[in-house]
Amino acid sequence: MYPTNQSLVQGLGGRDNLVQAIKCRCNTCNRTKPPYRRESTLSAESSGSTAHWRTMFANMPLDARTITIVRCSFSLVAVFSRIRRQSRQFGEPTRLHILFALHFHPMSNSLLIVGCGYLGRRVGRLAQRAGWQIHATTRSRFETLAAEGFHPIAFDWNDSRTFDRLPTTTHVLIAVAYDRHSRVDRYASQVDGLARLIRHLDNGRPTDQSADVCYISTTGVYHQTGGVWVDETSPTHPTREGGKAHLAAEAKLRSLRVGRPTTTLRLAGIYGPDRVPRAADVIAERPIASPPHGHLNLIHVDDAATAVMNSFDNQRFASRARSPLYVVADDEPVVRREFYREIARATRSAEPTFVDPAADSGVRFRSETDKRIWNRRVRRDLLPQMRYPTYREGLRDVLENNVSNEA
Repeated sequence: MYPTNQSLVQGLGGRDNLVQAIKCRCNTCNRTKPPYRRESTLSAESSGSTAHWRTMFANMPLDARTITIVRCSFSLVAVFSRIRRQSRQFGEPTRLHILFALHFHPMSNSLLIVGCGYLGRRVGRLAQRAGWQIHATTRSRFETLAAEGFHPIAFDWNDSRTFDRLPTTTHVLIAVAYDRHSRVDRYASQVDGLARLIRHLDNGRPTDQSADVCYISTTGVYHQTGGVWVDETSPTHPTREGGKAHLAAEAKLRSLRVGRPTTTLRLAGIYGPDRVPRAADVIAERPIASPPHGHLNLIHVDDAATAVMNSFDNQRFASRARSPLYVVADDEPVVRREFYREIARATRSAEPTFVDPAADSGVRFRSETDKRIWNRRVRRDLLPQMRYPTYREGLRDVLENNVSNEA
């Protein structure tokens, strides 16, 4: 685990003894975290090797008021040890001020998004704002991802020829949806494809240098009916093929990443801008092909993205399991009829009406289960502050800006 800003300060002898001003500044986005202040600076900008930095500090005039370390990608322990030894010659009032650009870690963060869809793009934006470098896989949307400032990569985990295109990164988000038009069956893709990816990512990397992986699963792994409450400890006996594949993928991931930081998020139904279930039908006063009963478990895409980013906080592994599992949903499961009524109220539309869905539709299959997600663990660890705690706040925000129809 990399030392934090505070531990580095203490390692250098404490703020009072050595370090008077520390600035967390990214050389890319130029963001500064207050209340740190900038003083006179001798800037040494480089992304060189450890040996380069040692040479640079050995030759640097030691009467400089401040040394700025910009964009380091290696352990700074050796560098700071040298500074500490050489700083002993400083007396009052001359002191050594150290500024470093690490966003709380002495290694620049980078994120590989495998399956950069609706959720992945929002996670990428959050990481990008924090100064991370973003790589995103796709089979076709190169221009869209490039426009986001991501590095698009043509990749298919069912095609071994594409694996060498993947970069080595500090973090990985796996959010691959099954392609129903694929010639590869669901299990071979979702389970075997995932296994090939993990073996490639971890090949040759010691356990303590592994990428931090977040895997997106689904609450579809639960089979319960009757509106019972379920959480991470509840039995899982899915009846649908999608739920079975995700459950098998979770097990495969755990077996392949023993001792390596891995988080599994079982997401409820994602909604948000351009994705509100049946909103267009309600507004157009078309009958909704869905049963009015049963519960919807939902999570706004922005809260889901925040949960992913918070799962990448390595500090939590000091006191929690290294392979945590979370169900991710908002605070209030809602009966379908009431959800569509809320859309009608928000858009001043007529009372929604319902018709039976087709026998082979996904809506009918999903309605065969009826459970309510208890989100206490994710609220405690990853989402203590939820932007949209219930569907009401989320719908109000989305419907004021746009409407889109999703099955």
